[in-house]
Amino acid sequence: LPFSWNVDLLDYDCFMQGLELPIEVTVLDRWGNLIAGPILDVSVTPSSGVVGTLDGGLIFNEEGDYDITVGLQGDLDPFALISPFYANIRVDSTPPEVAITSPVRGAMLVEGSEEDTLVTITGTVTDSLSKLEEVRIDGRKLDVSGTSLTEAFEAEHSSRWGLSVFETSATDACGNKKVAQQSFLRSPNYAA
Repeated sequence: LPFSWNVDLLDYDCFMQGLELPIEVTVLDRWGNLIAGPILDVSVTPSSGVVGTLDGGLIFNEEGDYDITVGLQGDLDPFALISPFYANIRVDSTPPEVAITSPVRGAMLVEGSEEDTLVTITGTVTDSLSKLEEVRIDGRKLDVSGTSLTEAFEAEHSSRWGLSVFETSATDACGNKKVAQQSFLRSPNYAA
């Protein structure tokens, strides 16, 4: 009769959509012998967005937070050390969205001189599921709270005369990263 068990769900903070979730269950009797083919009861909440079985593999086709419960059915050793296994996983494969509000793509800014001038870059980064961990502009890390799904940003970009291009990147708590480049023109004046 089953006496002890080990449910091994690899230690992931986040899991990718469309991949098989690696869960291994080992059931032992009182003397440490492996019990083959234990009858397991698996439930996933919410049940929509997940297909498969524990034996064949659970595959999450929708992003979200899922609660997994694994139980052992049937008779147990009277002194069994078995209780249900509970886990929560986040399925998140989508990177944050970067919205640059200023300067807009292709803007023709009239400011500064023909020398390099600092231009203020503003925007918002949003993720629908995981907290934002990092926002960078031109490789410089900006301060983010690490506790929010939305972060507004503002930073200075050294703009040369003429065409300027800057890069913004954002990474969420699941490691999903979005990189966006945007260009604009800057001159003290433009010919009419």
